[in-house]
Amino acid sequence: MKIMYIVPFYTNGWTEFDAMVPDVVSIDWQLRLLSYLSENGHTILVKQHPNSTVRMPRFFFESIGVKDIVGKFEDVYYQADIILTDYSGSTTFGSALKSDKPVIFIDFGFMKLHQKEREALEKGCYVIEGKFLNDNRADINWKDLKLGLDKCHEHNDRSYVTTNL
Repeated sequence: MKIMYIVPFYTNGWTEFDAMVPDVVSIDWQLRLLSYLSENGHTILVKQHPNSTVRMPRFFFESIGVKDIVGKFEDVYYQADIILTDYSGSTTFGSALKSDKPVIFIDFGFMKLHQKEREALEKGCYVIEGKFLNDNRADINWKDLKLGLDKCHEHNDRSYVTTNL
């Protein structure tokens, strides 16, 4: 399966108004996430943020086999079978939800929704609860990711992006 991971903007030490995970935490998380997907036989495509001055380390491409997809998300998303994201504060998240592709969203708790909104979101994409461990490392229940890869096709209701909740 081809999975496109949307790489959040690397802040390079800048302070942002939106809650963002520090780059070192993101890269550690991405290393474990993308290694897991690769070890389980998936082709991994990454769509890096075009304005990020920091790029994903070469190790991801040379050792894990990740493929960098260049271009506007709306022009390249079709190359993937599934879109995987862990940051909801970008226009790409909205574009992914509007697409015809299954979406998996790993929610680290930065986006607070009312109950009705959360229920609508979960109809449109498979949501996995993210967490931060005592050592500040991002983590998930890996069994939930495996389940999400199998079940995300069932979460295709686009009312989250088409109705006014």
